[in-house]
Amino acid sequence: MRNTDKANQSVPQKVTSEEKAELNPDLFLPWWQQWRNTARDLPQYLYRLYLVSRDSRTPKLAKLICLLVVAYALSPIDLIPDFIPLIGHLDDLILVPLAIWLVRKMIPDEVWSDYADRRTRVLPHLKKLAYGFALLMLLFWAAICYWLVVTLFL
Repeated sequence: MRNTDKANQSVPQKVTSEEKAELNPDLFLPWWQQWRNTARDLPQYLYRLYLVSRDSRTPKLAKLICLLVVAYALSPIDLIPDFIPLIGHLDDLILVPLAIWLVRKMIPDEVWSDYADRRTRVLPHLKKLAYGFALLMLLFWAAICYWLVVTLFL
């Protein structure tokens, strides 16, 4: 009985490079053009990560990293301050796409592809999300300023 079960199972087919090129035309571009395209599409990827993090099929570690990447990318606080010449914007140009790549490797392909069509409707939802994070950061800094005033002057 076991041998017939194995024979009835379908063997996964390997995807050829032509099929990969049809699915993702950016796949065969040089790395700097792929990087530029990823940076251009960053708002869509962030919204897609947010949607994927809410899916029940996504692993828990991937969900956590998705939310951390979205929060870091939308946060005004950076690992390296932007006013430092040259390396100030380096974290946004390297760390965020690298984190997206890492999370993408952790998410199952069927989950990632389920949210591909929703990338076109990103701007209104992303604006609401960005305003929410901005309000949260504003409240955080207001609480710190209040604490400093109370401890130093009162």
